[in-house]
Amino acid sequence: MNYTTFNKNRLALAVGLLLGTAGQAAFAQEANESEQDPSVEVIEVQGIRGSLIRAMDIKRSTPGVMDAISAEEMGKFPDSNLAESLQRITGVSVSRANGEGSEITVRGFGPGFNLITLNGRQMPGTGFTRSYSLQHLSSEGVSALEVYKTAKAELPSGGLGATVNIVTSKPLQKPGQRYSFMAKALHDTSVVEGDDVTPEIAGIYSNTFNDDKLGFAVSFSHYQRDFQRQQANIQGWQANVTLPEFNEATMIDPRAVDEEGNRIGNHFFPKDMNYGIDNVENDRTNAQVTFQYAPNDDITMTLDYTMTNAIVGLESVGWGIWNEFGGNINGYELDENGTAIYADIGGNDGSFTAFRETTEVDARSIGLNIDWQVTDDLKFNIDYHDSSNEIDNGADDGMGSNGQIILGSDKLITKIYDYRTGEVPHAYIQWQNGTNELMPSEIDSNFSQFIHSPGESTVEQLQIDGEWFNSYFDIPMAVVKFGLARTEQGMRGTNAWSGLRGGPGFNPAFPQIFPDSMFTRHDTGSFLDEFVGGGADLMPNYYYTYDFDEAIARQQAYLTEAVVG
Repeated sequence: MNYTTFNKNRLALAVGLLLGTAGQAAFAQEANESEQDPSVEVIEVQGIRGSLIRAMDIKRSTPGVMDAISAEEMGKFPDSNLAESLQRITGVSVSRANGEGSEITVRGFGPGFNLITLNGRQMPGTGFTRSYSLQHLSSEGVSALEVYKTAKAELPSGGLGATVNIVTSKPLQKPGQRYSFMAKALHDTSVVEGDDVTPEIAGIYSNTFNDDKLGFAVSFSHYQRDFQRQQANIQGWQANVTLPEFNEATMIDPRAVDEEGNRIGNHFFPKDMNYGIDNVENDRTNAQVTFQYAPNDDITMTLDYTMTNAIVGLESVGWGIWNEFGGNINGYELDENGTAIYADIGGNDGSFTAFRETTEVDARSIGLNIDWQVTDDLKFNIDYHDSSNEIDNGADDGMGSNGQIILGSDKLITKIYDYRTGEVPHAYIQWQNGTNELMPSEIDSNFSQFIHSPGESTVEQLQIDGEWFNSYFDIPMAVVKFGLARTEQGMRGTNAWSGLRGGPGFNPAFPQIFPDSMFTRHDTGSFLDEFVGGGADLMPNYYYTYDFDEAIARQQAYLTEAVVG
């Protein structure tokens, strides 16, 4: 039999002595710490460092994939709402509306596949959709945002991409009187109609009473912003429209040809070309009130109410050309992909449009939560809430709906669409009056339409969760979580349409409806002037505006059943 003999050298003995000494020192330190005077002051890490520590603790203690950010982290950035705060989390991207973050996409799943909860409560979507717009929620009053990217049994179902939990401030979590107030001003140089300097104010106040058994917290924020948006766009493409016989003098098509001389691949022409100026007013108010009562260390009751009211007013003017419905293509130039970058098209019309809409979003949520530690081993959490989210695009007092007016004319020779030079496509018209400009006396009524589509989404939910900690049985099971939930969700909405019809496609024509004095001519000197081909170089280099209410009143008075049939 072979034996292995270990010989101790000086290095091994030195290492052993050091380890033994370190172990004794650590044991002595633990003993001394346990015997420390309890009156010694404890230093607690707060602020940004403390928030990062808490966020890491949440991630460590949560099974699955989860990210969290705290109020301190959100406060480091000038986020105007919660959507912009969430975009700082890995895997979360934000869609924007009216210059602000609105809805989130997580791991490639759009807004309709993500679930938003408030303190663990499922929130109703905006209007009659599942998508929840975070644009109308400010960051003030929120203590943390938790993004669960994997499923958990205790979470409400429905978050295929992620479940986002908004955690609000609770007074008993930080006893004593605490308050914070903020005011700032936003200067927007794009404003033409409205105020170029608008306010944003926010505040939070929290206090506890009766030996920290009773707590009260209130948060409030108000946000206003006015701005102007300028745009050039199309509403879609026409694929493989009938092309005239190829003529090298007026047509350029670099696509390859087959053995029979036919072009290989598809070709696309724009349905239209539009230019627009939107003047937007955004007004948002958030508020939350929270009461907490803890009669003893085992029971904590929380009653909270959250409200959001947001009003967005939009007034737009537009102008452009319409190419669909059988326009004749006289000449064109395509790129290698078959996309038209130049087109000379006859027929159809040119127009000057006006649009007005006021949309109001009103969200309410009231909830009651009871956290009860029954015994050292058994704990219950009972939560109930009733929440609603209403949207109404008819908040305009004058109309009770949105409204669109389309005026213009079909008295043209040809329309030119040109995207060969510059960054802004050009779309101008050669009119039958021999110029590139339509006179006010030639402007006719095409049609006006009014759409009212209010919607409401509601959620009423009861959740009972329990935890039992195993201290009785010597088995590999430390805790059992159980519970039940009942959720009643409703969505409803209507869509009503009405209109005023002039001549279909401006035929017959009614230019006598509008006096020349109703129209105001503008040049395009300041329109998209930061882009090559915009501003004074744009063709057309003019557009008309007119009074919305006057145009409606004149059409209502003239376009009677006796006239239009």
